[in-house]
Amino acid sequence: MRRMMDIMKKLLCAALYMASMHASASPQTSVPPKTTGDNKPVNPRAETPLHNANRPVIDGKMSPPSILLFSKTNDWRHNSGIAGGDYFFTDLADKDSRNVFITNNGAVFNDDDLPRFKLIIFNNASGDILNPAQQKAFQKWYEAGGNIIALHAANTIDNWPWFNNAIRGPAFIGHIADPQLQKARLETLNAAHPVMQNVAKQWQHSEEWYSFDNIPQNYGMTPLVGVHETSYSPYNFAYGDVADLRMGYTPIEHPVIWTHCHKKGRSFYSALGHRHDVYDNENYALILRNAYAWMMRHNDGSGC
Repeated sequence: MRRMMDIMKKLLCAALYMASMHASASPQTSVPPKTTGDNKPVNPRAETPLHNANRPVIDGKMSPPSILLFSKTNDWRHNSGIAGGDYFFTDLADKDSRNVFITNNGAVFNDDDLPRFKLIIFNNASGDILNPAQQKAFQKWYEAGGNIIALHAANTIDNWPWFNNAIRGPAFIGHIADPQLQKARLETLNAAHPVMQNVAKQWQHSEEWYSFDNIPQNYGMTPLVGVHETSYSPYNFAYGDVADLRMGYTPIEHPVIWTHCHKKGRSFYSALGHRHDVYDNENYALILRNAYAWMMRHNDGSGC
Protein backbone atom coordinates (compact mmCIF):
# COMPACT_ATOMS: atom_id res chain seq x y z
CA MET A 1 0.00 0.00 0.00
CA ARG A 2 2.80 2.43 0.91
CA ARG A 3 4.56 1.69 -2.37
CA MET A 4 1.33 2.25 -4.31
CA MET A 5 0.82 5.63 -2.55
CA ASP A 6 4.40 6.65 -3.40
CA ILE A 7 3.82 5.75 -7.05
CA MET A 8 0.57 7.71 -7.15
CA LYS A 9 2.29 10.72 -5.57
CA LYS A 10 5.09 10.64 -8.15
CA LEU A 11 2.55 10.38 -10.99
CA LEU A 12 0.62 13.36 -9.65
CA CYS A 13 3.81 15.41 -9.25
CA ALA A 14 4.72 14.52 -12.84
CA ALA A 15 1.28 15.64 -14.04
CA LEU A 16 1.58 18.91 -12.13
CA TYR A 17 5.08 19.39 -13.55
CA MET A 18 3.86 18.88 -17.13
CA ALA A 19 0.96 21.26 -16.54
CA SER A 20 3.39 23.82 -15.15
CA MET A 21 5.67 23.36 -18.17
CA HIS A 22 2.70 24.00 -20.45
CA ALA A 23 1.68 27.07 -18.46
CA SER A 24 5.20 28.50 -18.41
CA ALA A 25 5.14 29.14 -22.15
CA SER A 26 2.87 32.09 -21.37
CA PRO A 27 2.39 31.79 -17.61
CA GLN A 28 0.77 35.16 -17.05
CA THR A 29 -1.93 34.95 -19.72
CA SER A 30 -5.48 33.85 -19.14
CA VAL A 31 -8.84 34.22 -20.83
CA PRO A 32 -10.41 37.19 -19.08
CA PRO A 33 -14.12 37.31 -18.25
CA LYS A 34 -16.24 39.76 -20.20
CA THR A 35 -16.70 41.81 -17.06
CA THR A 36 -14.72 42.31 -13.91
CA GLY A 37 -15.82 40.84 -10.59
CA ASP A 38 -17.89 43.93 -9.89
CA ASN A 39 -19.59 43.65 -13.33
CA LYS A 40 -17.82 46.67 -14.75
CA PRO A 41 -16.72 46.47 -18.40
CA VAL A 42 -13.17 45.26 -18.92
CA ASN A 43 -10.62 47.61 -20.40
CA PRO A 44 -8.43 45.19 -22.42
CA ARG A 45 -5.59 47.71 -22.51
CA ALA A 46 -5.35 47.64 -18.70
CA GLU A 47 -3.63 44.25 -18.93
CA THR A 48 0.17 44.57 -19.20
CA PRO A 49 2.88 42.02 -19.96
CA LEU A 50 3.86 42.11 -16.27
CA HIS A 51 0.63 42.69 -14.38
CA ASN A 52 -2.86 41.23 -14.61
CA ALA A 53 -5.87 43.54 -14.53
CA ASN A 54 -8.79 41.12 -14.88
CA ARG A 55 -9.69 39.23 -11.72
CA PRO A 56 -9.89 35.43 -11.87
CA VAL A 57 -13.27 33.83 -11.34
CA ILE A 58 -13.39 32.33 -7.85
CA ASP A 59 -16.05 29.81 -6.87
CA GLY A 60 -18.46 31.24 -4.31
CA LYS A 61 -17.72 28.25 -2.09
CA MET A 62 -14.16 29.51 -1.65
CA SER A 63 -15.07 31.00 1.71
CA PRO A 64 -12.67 32.01 4.48
CA PRO A 65 -10.43 30.68 5.81
CA SER A 66 -9.20 29.36 2.46
CA ILE A 67 -5.66 29.13 1.05
CA LEU A 68 -4.22 30.88 -2.00
CA LEU A 69 -1.39 29.15 -3.87
CA PHE A 70 0.22 31.80 -6.06
CA SER A 71 3.05 31.17 -8.52
CA LYS A 72 3.15 34.11 -10.93
CA THR A 73 6.62 34.44 -12.44
CA ASN A 74 8.15 37.36 -14.31
CA ASP A 75 11.66 36.08 -13.66
CA TRP A 76 12.98 32.52 -13.35
CA ARG A 77 10.21 29.90 -13.30
CA HIS A 78 10.94 26.76 -11.24
CA ASN A 79 8.46 24.33 -12.79
CA SER A 80 9.55 21.34 -10.72
CA GLY A 81 9.50 23.25 -7.43
CA ILE A 82 6.12 24.80 -8.22
CA ALA A 83 4.62 21.40 -9.03
CA GLY A 84 5.94 19.91 -5.78
CA GLY A 85 4.70 22.86 -3.72
CA ASP A 86 1.25 22.77 -5.29
CA TYR A 87 0.92 19.07 -4.48
CA PHE A 88 2.29 19.35 -0.93
CA PHE A 89 0.13 22.24 0.20
CA THR A 90 -3.01 21.07 -1.61
CA ASP A 91 -2.67 17.71 0.13
CA LEU A 92 -2.00 19.41 3.47
CA ALA A 93 -5.03 21.69 3.10
CA ASP A 94 -7.24 18.78 2.05
CA LYS A 95 -6.35 16.92 5.23
CA ASP A 96 -7.21 20.10 7.15
CA SER A 97 -10.55 20.45 5.28
CA ARG A 98 -9.52 23.80 3.77
CA ASN A 99 -10.32 25.12 0.29
CA VAL A 100 -7.40 25.95 -2.01
CA PHE A 101 -7.30 28.32 -4.97
CA ILE A 102 -4.31 27.99 -7.32
CA THR A 103 -3.54 30.81 -9.76
CA ASN A 104 -0.86 32.79 -11.60
CA ASN A 105 -3.20 35.78 -11.88
CA GLY A 106 -2.01 38.73 -9.79
CA ALA A 107 -5.39 40.45 -10.07
CA VAL A 108 -6.60 38.15 -7.27
CA PHE A 109 -4.86 40.63 -4.97
CA ASN A 110 -7.76 42.99 -4.36
CA ASP A 111 -9.84 44.09 -1.37
CA ASP A 112 -12.79 41.88 -2.31
CA ASP A 113 -11.01 38.56 -2.91
CA LEU A 114 -8.16 38.60 -0.38
CA PRO A 115 -10.46 38.36 2.70
CA ARG A 116 -11.38 34.86 1.53
CA PHE A 117 -7.87 33.68 2.38
CA LYS A 118 -6.24 32.94 5.72
CA LEU A 119 -2.91 32.00 4.13
CA ILE A 120 -1.17 32.95 0.89
CA ILE A 121 1.72 30.83 -0.38
CA PHE A 122 4.12 32.51 -2.80
CA ASN A 123 5.19 29.25 -4.43
CA ASN A 124 8.37 30.24 -6.28
CA ALA A 125 6.75 33.48 -7.48
CA SER A 126 9.42 35.75 -8.95
CA GLY A 127 10.10 39.16 -10.43
CA ASP A 128 7.80 42.17 -10.75
CA ILE A 129 4.45 40.45 -10.21
CA LEU A 130 1.94 42.95 -8.78
CA ASN A 131 0.99 46.48 -9.74
CA PRO A 132 0.83 49.23 -7.05
CA ALA A 133 -2.89 48.75 -6.35
CA GLN A 134 -2.41 44.99 -5.91
CA GLN A 135 0.58 45.56 -3.65
CA LYS A 136 -1.46 47.96 -1.53
CA ALA A 137 -4.32 45.45 -1.21
CA PHE A 138 -1.91 42.73 -0.11
CA GLN A 139 -0.23 44.98 2.45
CA LYS A 140 -3.59 45.92 3.94
CA TRP A 141 -4.65 42.25 4.12
CA TYR A 142 -1.36 41.13 5.65
CA GLU A 143 -1.04 43.83 8.28
CA ALA A 144 -4.62 43.15 9.41
CA GLY A 145 -3.68 39.57 10.31
CA GLY A 146 -2.82 37.76 7.08
CA ASN A 147 -0.25 34.99 6.82
CA ILE A 148 2.27 34.29 4.09
CA ILE A 149 4.63 31.46 3.24
CA ALA A 150 7.23 32.51 0.64
CA LEU A 151 9.34 29.83 -1.01
CA HIS A 152 12.73 29.81 -2.77
CA ALA A 153 12.53 32.16 -5.79
CA ALA A 154 10.04 34.40 -3.96
CA ASN A 155 13.16 36.12 -2.62
CA THR A 156 13.61 37.56 -6.11
CA ILE A 157 10.29 39.46 -6.04
CA ASP A 158 11.21 43.04 -6.89
CA ASN A 159 9.77 46.51 -7.42
CA TRP A 160 8.11 46.23 -4.01
CA PRO A 161 10.07 47.94 -1.19
CA TRP A 162 7.45 47.22 1.50
CA PHE A 163 7.51 43.47 0.77
CA ASN A 164 11.30 43.45 0.79
CA ASN A 165 11.49 45.03 4.23
CA ALA A 166 8.49 43.42 5.93
CA ILE A 167 8.61 39.87 4.55
CA ARG A 168 11.60 39.08 2.33
CA GLY A 169 14.43 40.61 4.29
CA PRO A 170 17.90 40.04 2.78
CA ALA A 171 18.09 39.81 -0.99
CA PHE A 172 19.30 36.94 -3.18
CA ILE A 173 22.75 37.53 -4.70
CA GLY A 174 23.41 34.15 -6.31
CA HIS A 175 23.29 30.38 -5.99
CA ILE A 176 25.82 27.62 -6.31
CA ALA A 177 26.73 25.91 -9.57
CA ASP A 178 28.82 23.03 -10.89
CA PRO A 179 27.02 21.16 -9.51
CA GLN A 180 23.91 23.25 -9.08
CA LEU A 181 22.38 20.88 -6.51
CA GLN A 182 24.61 19.88 -3.59
CA LYS A 183 23.98 18.07 -0.32
CA ALA A 184 24.70 20.22 2.72
CA ARG A 185 24.28 20.12 6.50
CA LEU A 186 21.53 22.25 8.01
CA GLU A 187 21.23 23.27 11.64
CA THR A 188 18.24 24.32 13.72
CA LEU A 189 18.86 27.82 15.08
CA ASN A 190 15.73 28.32 17.19
CA ALA A 191 14.39 25.04 18.55
CA ALA A 192 11.86 26.84 20.78
CA HIS A 193 9.97 28.41 17.88
CA PRO A 194 6.62 26.69 17.05
CA VAL A 195 7.76 26.16 13.45
CA MET A 196 10.76 24.11 14.63
CA GLN A 197 8.99 21.75 17.03
CA ASN A 198 10.38 18.18 16.83
CA VAL A 199 12.80 19.10 14.01
CA ALA A 200 16.25 17.51 14.26
CA LYS A 201 19.15 19.62 15.51
CA GLN A 202 21.13 18.86 12.35
CA TRP A 203 20.06 17.23 9.10
CA GLN A 204 21.13 16.80 5.47
CA HIS A 205 19.45 18.24 2.41
CA SER A 206 20.24 18.59 -1.30
CA GLU A 207 19.42 21.99 -2.74
CA GLU A 208 20.35 24.88 -5.03
CA TRP A 209 21.80 26.88 -2.15
CA TYR A 210 21.06 30.60 -2.13
CA SER A 211 23.27 33.31 -0.67
CA PHE A 212 22.08 36.77 0.37
CA ASP A 213 23.35 40.30 0.71
CA ASN A 214 22.64 40.39 4.45
CA ILE A 215 21.19 38.31 7.29
CA PRO A 216 17.54 38.39 8.43
CA GLN A 217 18.54 39.34 11.97
CA ASN A 218 19.42 42.81 10.65
CA TYR A 219 15.80 43.18 9.52
CA GLY A 220 14.43 42.21 12.93
CA MET A 221 13.54 38.74 11.61
CA THR A 222 13.96 35.41 13.39
CA PRO A 223 16.35 32.87 11.78
CA LEU A 224 15.17 29.28 12.18
CA VAL A 225 17.58 27.23 10.06
CA GLY A 226 21.12 27.90 8.84
CA VAL A 227 23.47 26.03 6.50
CA HIS A 228 27.05 24.93 7.18
CA GLU A 229 29.08 26.35 4.29
CA THR A 230 31.88 23.88 5.05
CA SER A 231 29.54 21.04 4.01
CA TYR A 232 29.21 22.17 0.37
CA SER A 233 31.00 24.38 -2.15
CA PRO A 234 29.65 27.96 -1.77
CA TYR A 235 30.84 29.25 -5.13
CA ASN A 236 29.54 29.87 -8.64
CA PHE A 237 32.24 30.37 -11.24
CA ALA A 238 29.92 29.37 -14.10
CA TYR A 239 27.66 32.44 -14.38
CA GLY A 240 26.19 35.36 -12.47
CA ASP A 241 27.63 38.52 -10.94
CA VAL A 242 28.94 37.00 -7.70
CA ALA A 243 31.31 34.01 -7.71
CA ASP A 244 32.20 33.82 -4.02
CA LEU A 245 28.93 33.14 -2.21
CA ARG A 246 30.34 32.65 1.28
CA MET A 247 28.43 34.45 4.04
CA GLY A 248 30.15 33.04 7.13
CA TYR A 249 31.63 29.99 8.80
CA THR A 250 28.68 29.26 11.08
CA PRO A 251 24.99 28.58 10.27
CA ILE A 252 23.83 31.69 12.15
CA GLU A 253 25.80 33.69 9.56
CA HIS A 254 24.00 31.98 6.67
CA PRO A 255 20.31 31.48 7.54
CA VAL A 256 18.11 29.89 4.87
CA ILE A 257 14.77 29.82 6.73
CA TRP A 258 13.33 32.64 8.81
CA THR A 259 10.09 34.14 10.12
CA HIS A 260 8.80 37.60 10.87
CA CYS A 261 5.80 39.12 12.64
CA HIS A 262 4.82 42.54 11.30
CA LYS A 263 1.84 44.31 12.87
CA LYS A 264 -0.81 41.54 12.94
CA GLY A 265 0.70 39.49 10.12
CA ARG A 266 2.99 36.46 10.19
CA SER A 267 5.45 35.49 7.47
CA PHE A 268 7.73 32.53 6.80
CA TYR A 269 10.45 32.44 4.15
CA SER A 270 12.45 29.40 3.04
CA ALA A 271 15.23 29.42 0.46
CA LEU A 272 14.60 25.70 -0.10
CA GLY A 273 12.34 24.54 -2.91
CA HIS A 274 14.18 24.38 -6.24
CA ARG A 275 12.84 20.90 -7.07
CA HIS A 276 9.71 18.91 -6.27
CA ASP A 277 11.59 16.31 -4.23
CA VAL A 278 12.46 18.87 -1.53
CA TYR A 279 9.12 17.92 0.03
CA ASP A 280 10.29 14.33 0.48
CA ASN A 281 12.80 15.43 3.13
CA GLU A 282 11.29 14.43 6.47
CA ASN A 283 12.61 17.38 8.47
CA TYR A 284 11.72 19.96 5.85
CA ALA A 285 8.21 18.59 5.42
CA LEU A 286 7.79 18.81 9.20
CA ILE A 287 8.92 22.44 9.19
CA LEU A 288 6.36 23.30 6.52
CA ARG A 289 3.57 21.49 8.33
CA ASN A 290 4.49 23.37 11.51
CA ALA A 291 4.56 26.69 9.62
CA TYR A 292 1.14 25.93 8.17
CA ALA A 293 -0.27 25.14 11.62
CA TRP A 294 1.37 28.24 13.16
CA MET A 295 -0.41 30.40 10.61
CA MET A 296 -3.75 28.69 10.25
CA ARG A 297 -4.13 28.66 14.04
CA HIS A 298 -3.06 32.28 14.21
CA ASN A 299 -4.76 33.15 17.47
CA ASP A 300 -1.90 33.50 19.95
CA GLY A 301 1.35 35.36 20.36
CA SER A 302 3.67 32.37 20.21
CA GLY A 303 6.60 32.77 17.88
CA CYS A 304 6.21 36.55 17.63
